[in-house]
Amino acid sequence: MGLINLFRKYENRPRIKIAPTAFDIIIDGISFVLLLLMLFAVFQNYADLPNLVPSHFGADGLADEYGNKMVVWLLPSIGILIFIGSIILNNFPHKFNYLVAITKENAKQQYAIGTRIVRFSNLFVMAIFFYISNKTINIALQKSEASLNAWFSPIIIILILVGLVAVVIFSVLKNKKGR
Repeated sequence: MGLINLFRKYENRPRIKIAPTAFDIIIDGISFVLLLLMLFAVFQNYADLPNLVPSHFGADGLADEYGNKMVVWLLPSIGILIFIGSIILNNFPHKFNYLVAITKENAKQQYAIGTRIVRFSNLFVMAIFFYISNKTINIALQKSEASLNAWFSPIIIILILVGLVAVVIFSVLKNKKGR
C-alpha cells in the first residue's frame, strides 16, 4: 500500500484546527516541566557521575547493563524529540487513525479526542523517562538501590492497557452521543 497511499486515504477528511483547551495546555505544561526537570537533573549531576552508569534495566527492574555516562543524555534527547513530535503531530489530526468513520458532524469531537490521546501519551512517556533518568542518576551516584522497582514493568503494562481500553470506550461512547 505504501506510506504515500496511506496518507491519501485521509485526504477527504475535514481539516479542522483544534484549539487546545485549558486542560490540554496543562497536560502539555506538565510534560514540558518533566522534560525540563529531566534535563536539569542530568546537567546538575553529570560531572559527579562515575564513568559507568546503568544503561539497561531488566523486566525485574534490576540494572543489568552498564555503559558510558554519556548514556544519561539518551532519554532527555529522545524526550525532546518526542515532545516536539507530539506538538507537530497534533497539527494534523485528520491524518490520525480513528475507531469510527470521520464525518463533518463528528470530526471536531474525534479530532479533539485524538489530540488529547497524543498529549496524554506524551505526558506518560515524559513521566516514565523522568523516573528512569532520575533513577539511573541516583543508582550511579549510589543514592538508591540498583533497581527501578519490581513493580515498575507490570504497572506500566497495566496503565497502558487501561489507557487503551478507556480511549476505546470513550471514543465509541462519544461517537454514539454525537449521532
